[in-house]
Amino acid sequence: MRRNQIHVQFFDRPPTRGWVKDGLVKLYGPAGETGVPSYRDATWVEAVKDAGEAEKLPREDRSVLLVDMLPSDDEDLLEAMEEVENGMCI
Repeated sequence: MRRNQIHVQFFDRPPTRGWVKDGLVKLYGPAGETGVPSYRDATWVEAVKDAGEAEKLPREDRSVLLVDMLPSDDEDLLEAMEEVENGMCI
């Protein structure tokens, strides 16, 4: 886990994943609800549409949309460095 960041999956084609600053994450839900943006940006509109379609699927079917979470070499190194900094490593 990284400080002030959230690990997310982007439903690009092909799907990707990455770390995003928590202040940049937008609340998902019907547009116009309190705190939910109602953007006209085509990328945002498409993402909300894709999320809505995924949300309708049974949980088992949704799991096939997930990308395997295999850490990159950079992530392994960063996590090891954080463990050393936090005294979690021998």
